[in-house]
Amino acid sequence: MSPEESIPLVNFITFGCDHYDNLHSLKNVRADLMRVREIFCKSEYSLYSEDKFVEIYDGASIDLRNAIQNYVFQRSAEQDILFLFFSGHGTAIGRDDFGFCMRDAVVHPEENVILPTSVVKLSEIIGTLNIKNVSLILFVDACYSGQISRQIDIPFTGITAEMSKSLVAYSGNFFGFVSSCSSLEQIGDIGVLSKALKDICDQGTNPNSTYMDFSILPETLTERIDNHSKGGTRSRVFIPSGRISNLPICKNVQYFELPEPVNIYSFTKPYLQLLTVLWNNGNPICLKASEILERTGSQSAYANHNKLSFTPWNLLATNRQGKRELTTNGINFITGKVKIPKIISENKKTRVCIAENGSPSLLVVEERNLFGEVEKVFKEVNPIY
Repeated sequence: MSPEESIPLVNFITFGCDHYDNLHSLKNVRADLMRVREIFCKSEYSLYSEDKFVEIYDGASIDLRNAIQNYVFQRSAEQDILFLFFSGHGTAIGRDDFGFCMRDAVVHPEENVILPTSVVKLSEIIGTLNIKNVSLILFVDACYSGQISRQIDIPFTGITAEMSKSLVAYSGNFFGFVSSCSSLEQIGDIGVLSKALKDICDQGTNPNSTYMDFSILPETLTERIDNHSKGGTRSRVFIPSGRISNLPICKNVQYFELPEPVNIYSFTKPYLQLLTVLWNNGNPICLKASEILERTGSQSAYANHNKLSFTPWNLLATNRQGKRELTTNGINFITGKVKIPKIISENKKTRVCIAENGSPSLLVVEERNLFGEVEKVFKEVNPIY
């Protein structure tokens, strides 16, 4: 599937909380979610429409569940892709699941741990998405630290490894997973994932690539995350080959498309001289190529008369006898009824001719020369092409 074909299949749900009913507040989740929207929908390099973007900020668990359910209900294609981004508090549930803490997450007052029934489990989400065979890209920037996490014996790197295994069990290779693996409380609320991703998109990559796709993340994202976290985190990046790795993140700002090689042609006085001869004071004539030099005395008119047939000039044509004659556009031009661009360019590969950008228009008018004789001349006029 080409990038252009896959882009319409992608939807986004970003979610997280700064404010909780029972957990300590965070400060930067809102900025984190806005940064993700900027990357995918609102930057000069963005590829995706905002109408494919759902954001749940400071919402309850039911809000996230409803968003996932609504997404599944609206699916008709079997190759749809959902990008989930979470920023906020998270918690381990057993040894192979993870809980996303929304605003109403509940903490047991004596054990000081988050109750699994009060959070949205990863297994809930991927189980629901699996109904419609949706491919999943999951970014988790969770503040998994502090007083709550001290009560859990499983290290965060172990949890993310188990999350990956769980995703594989449900989705095979149709998922991608990125986690900040924040292990120190003081670095948990700085948006390392979104900042690292934005750095990559802002910088661009190989100038020969039109897009930046998810395949670049395993090599680039970990280093950027480490830079933002000052080395205080161990990120996990898993992007499988195939549908997910080929999916474009954004346009590549470094992409440089070499201009097509062109020939540039400019309408000159010898060309007008040839048209005037063929016009013959209102009694048009036809000339063989060999007669052009004789009648005009111009080597340039003889050598370049074929160019006057190029679009958008279209002033001369070759008749059945192989002679050159004025076209309808040629007659209208020599009589001052139409304008033509002064300069045209011809693509060397396709041989298609177009008006050159910035070219003035030419209009034929009649003027008296120094001897009082009326002659046809061309003048530069608007519009500019």
